[in-house]
Amino acid sequence: MQQTKMHRQTLSKVKPLFILAMISASICSFLIGTMNAASKKAFIPRIDSVNYIGFNVKVPRQIGPGSWYGKQFHNRKTASGQLFDMYGFTAAHRTLPLGSIAKVTSEKTGKSVLVCINDRGPYVHHRIIDLSFHAAGQIGNRLDKLAVEYFTPSQISMLGPLTFNTAKYFGFTSNHQPMIIPLYACTNLEVFKDFSDAIKRQQERQTLESNSGAESVIMIVPDIASKKSRMPKYTFLVSSITSELAFGVLPANE
Repeated sequence: MQQTKMHRQTLSKVKPLFILAMISASICSFLIGTMNAASKKAFIPRIDSVNYIGFNVKVPRQIGPGSWYGKQFHNRKTASGQLFDMYGFTAAHRTLPLGSIAKVTSEKTGKSVLVCINDRGPYVHHRIIDLSFHAAGQIGNRLDKLAVEYFTPSQISMLGPLTFNTAKYFGFTSNHQPMIIPLYACTNLEVFKDFSDAIKRQQERQTLESNSGAESVIMIVPDIASKKSRMPKYTFLVSSITSELAFGVLPANE
């Protein structure tokens, strides 16, 4: 009888604690669900555009979270047929034409990087772009809110090769500013077939020339004969523009 009485007293103490625990769990679950819903709502990608001088169409831009991929996929074949290089400047996108160039800016760090789209992905909901390991590191691995501007092959090839005195190519400065660059303004041209190699060389040259007042640029020259290929082929020119000749360059501002 004494044991039964003690058992009932114990149950009377445990029951309120159990109910309190259940209520606390329900509140926590509600709060977590609310936070997740708010987080998803905050990071739903949005699409707008940027107007650049020298372009007859606006450049599409997406804003949303991104991701990166690396060692697990290193040296595997991408959707373009190229081998994935985790140390390169490439990225995956679901629908953008292969061969497009993307300017990716972290809104958390303010840093940006240029990548060439050569693969398909990401396949996680809401993520807008999947960067190579090295490219993600260039913007501080803060990929939860990115602004991504896309330059498609049709936009890149709109100028086309002319004569040396009139030829102008689409390109970027070392701080990733889009520009229309006249060939006559360039010095010490270097030619590359691989985008990542060209970007690495542009960075090296900018470091060497930072004290000279010159600007390191990369220009993208389309290969007209490769129109039917899965991945457009380009020739990438890395050059320098002196401060005097830079006045002949048309910057592409918003």
